[in-house]
Amino acid sequence: MDLFYDPTFDPDHGVLNKEESHHCIRVKRHRLAEEIGITTGNGKVYFGTIENDSPQGVVLSEITTKVYPPPNPIIHLAVALLKNQDRYEWMTEKLTEIGVTHITPILSHYCERNRINLDRLLKKSISAIKQSHSPFLPTLSPVMKFKEFIAKPMEKNEERFIAHFEENNVKPNLTTASKITLLIGPEGGFSPEEVQKAKENGFHNLLLGNNILRTETAAVVGAAHFINNF
Repeated sequence: MDLFYDPTFDPDHGVLNKEESHHCIRVKRHRLAEEIGITTGNGKVYFGTIENDSPQGVVLSEITTKVYPPPNPIIHLAVALLKNQDRYEWMTEKLTEIGVTHITPILSHYCERNRINLDRLLKKSISAIKQSHSPFLPTLSPVMKFKEFIAKPMEKNEERFIAHFEENNVKPNLTTASKITLLIGPEGGFSPEEVQKAKENGFHNLLLGNNILRTETAAVVGAAHFINNF
């Protein structure tokens, strides 16, 4: 069954928004009496039968609702900007597929760019939840400076990590964690000063393997590491 994204879908009216209606009828070629799903991106998924197959506004009938519990733990990836935006978009797509809750682009010392197109990231993320049938759309934050991000107050039951090659790596104790925050650096990694500042703000060093990974690979491996431990 195909899943469509409409954050404003109202089951009392049953009308899919215009953009997704066009995609449903003109691209996916759905017709009357076929069943489709609609996610709002916040944990609610609606299932219904097509009663009106207009590409201007698909109307559903016999609508049922499934509510999914919030992700536990919340996984927040703060990933340094990359020179190549396409690689960042690929990363966003994959992080969405595996269930990351929050993504924040950060500007660190060795970054080679200072801005990113958040609209394009959002489109990749929306496409990924539709493809993977995820009920949750990750929150995409505006770009933050590294020092501002790490200075945010630590939340209750939050565990913080910075991906960095170092002998003193910790084995995460995730038994009580309700939120995981993971910092991923740019191509040149984090500067020694950034690593030290992160540690002063509650971040523990985390090694993601013996090989040096690209930023986007490290982000996916890091997120999967924590998801697979719950």
